[in-house]
Amino acid sequence: MRPMERLTPRRVVALLLGAAISAPLGAAARETPPPASAAPPQAQCRVRLDSFVGVHYRGLPKLLGWASTARVVRQTLAQWFPQFVQGQAVADGSPEELDAFLRQLPGPVAADVSIVYLASQQAADGSWAFVNGQGAPWSRIITRARPIPVHPRRIVIVDACYAAILEDVPGWRSSFPGPVLFAASRREQTFELRLDTRQPLDFKRRAPEAWAWSHRSLPDWDGRLSFLGLAWMQASRSWQSGPRDLGDWEAFLGDCCAQGAAFKDTVGRRWGSTLSRLGSEPPASGVP
Repeated sequence: MRPMERLTPRRVVALLLGAAISAPLGAAARETPPPASAAPPQAQCRVRLDSFVGVHYRGLPKLLGWASTARVVRQTLAQWFPQFVQGQAVADGSPEELDAFLRQLPGPVAADVSIVYLASQQAADGSWAFVNGQGAPWSRIITRARPIPVHPRRIVIVDACYAAILEDVPGWRSSFPGPVLFAASRREQTFELRLDTRQPLDFKRRAPEAWAWSHRSLPDWDGRLSFLGLAWMQASRSWQSGPRDLGDWEAFLGDCCAQGAAFKDTVGRRWGSTLSRLGSEPPASGVP
């Protein structure tokens, strides 16, 4: 895997000048008991975030911007959902720790909505690189981690190079049949942005809402962010109350993809990756 390129602030100007994406209307509250796609009302909805991020690599670029993206996701969820719960937050974990992380994901009794953020150096064949120098293909990771707890309202975010290759990995889709957001296509790397330097880009002037939110919610942020993190931050500004059911979550992930596409159209393919999403599908029978 080639080292990830760093995006200079100059390259961000065009995206931040783009038009904001309109927010879809939230779905109306359901009567209890809710269908699998529906969570409880916003104020009572227990949303849990579990994150596994490789950061401090030896011989590969450090993923400091991806650690910041995990914070952006966490802060967004905490502001949307009063009953937000921070679950596992693993940084620089080993393959064995990833196995344990997946086995300890919550079921529907522990959380109404399960959000999983996965970030690492990833090769073009879908193999993950761990900070201790080990590597493992996702087919082996899933096999070793089983049984992975099933959740009817689980959203998975894969923030890695060549992320969409995981759709082809045996066992991946049956283990994670809910909405998925991929940071890059099967043939693309993804990137780190730097938004802490005012010249040549004045982030505050070009994107005042996102800038104000980042400084209010992340007071010690150093300006590093993954490309997916910028798309999430921009899209979330149009969702003041947050997604309410799986349909809303799929629409929000679509907004993130649209932000990424606008970036590529205006800045250029060299500086942006192709965000894509998968919708929900029924879990395969017999999956542990």
